[in-house]
Amino acid sequence: MKLNAMEVLKELPRTNCKECGEPTCMAFTAKLLKKERKLEECKPLLNEEHAHRRKNLQAILQAA
Repeated sequence: MKLNAMEVLKELPRTNCKECGEPTCMAFTAKLLKKERKLEECKPLLNEEHAHRRKNLQAILQAA
């Protein structure tokens, strides 16, 4: 399965907080798809309020 960047991006919190070290969530998504970043590096995604997003992303990334 080819991963679609927009599929991944829509599941991220999209805060552009830069806590992962990238300037935008889209930049993080691109590096995530290249396996240059790990999902856990998105700090907002670790918050309980985003647990459903984290679970969806884990499933998407595992299926790839």
